[in-house]
Amino acid sequence: MRWLLLVALVVACVEDRRASGPVFDVRVERKVLRLQETREVDLLVVVDNARNMAAHRERLRENLPNLASVLATSEGGLPQIHIGFTTANCDDGAVRAASTNGRFLAEADGVTNFEGRLGDAMLASFDALPASGCSAVEPLRTILNALDHPANTDFFRDYAQLYLVILTANDDHSPVTTTQIKDHLRDPSTVMVSAAIGPCR
Repeated sequence: MRWLLLVALVVACVEDRRASGPVFDVRVERKVLRLQETREVDLLVVVDNARNMAAHRERLRENLPNLASVLATSEGGLPQIHIGFTTANCDDGAVRAASTNGRFLAEADGVTNFEGRLGDAMLASFDALPASGCSAVEPLRTILNALDHPANTDFFRDYAQLYLVILTANDDHSPVTTTQIKDHLRDPSTVMVSAAIGPCR
């Protein structure tokens, strides 16, 4: 049985669609959620790379390693984890990362497929994504694509918790809904949504 934790990290509430926009402090709030007991986690990071995200890219880089720290300091320590990255802009959903297999980061019982610390590997994976993409911002469609993509069959594990992190400063224009995503999960028992949202200015 798979549980879905949808984590939306919205770095701005954008009304100005120009290439540059307001920059403000971003904080990370940690929420403890009781899930089914398992030490396996699949973490998919969906990064919006539209033009107006350029103003927020450096702040995202500064905060991304904090996500690794939260995972490492969770109850019981770092879980047996898969971490993959994709973009929210016209992406087919195939995961990628700065790992030995070039597809996703993996750590289990201290054995890894990447060099150095997890936070550094996540940052390198973020930096390797295309710096710009098409104008369509569709993270939900990308997530649906990722769940269906044949190249991701060994990334998504049926017995693992699924964590989705969306990094965006734009509205989602996907022609899909969270219900459609839920329907693509095997025997989902619940959908939980957690958001860290920046202020509208």
